[in-house]
Amino acid sequence: MTLYAIQCPTCSATEMHPDGKRLLIRADKVCVRGRWLSQCLVCSGYYDSQLNEAGQHDGRKGWFE
Repeated sequence: MTLYAIQCPTCSATEMHPDGKRLLIRADKVCVRGRWLSQCLVCSGYYDSQLNEAGQHDGRKGWFE
């Protein structure tokens, strides 16, 4: 079995926050019009550039295949 690390193609964030307790990319994929998408919480504004919670999450942003 091969495991693939999830990484945002826009900002290069990996799935796990460096603290090992929080996620930077949502763990579950969502099927939208036949395409399976992940959401990067950094690109959607949930985290700032230093990976602190920013509280500006925009649910329409950060989606990728």
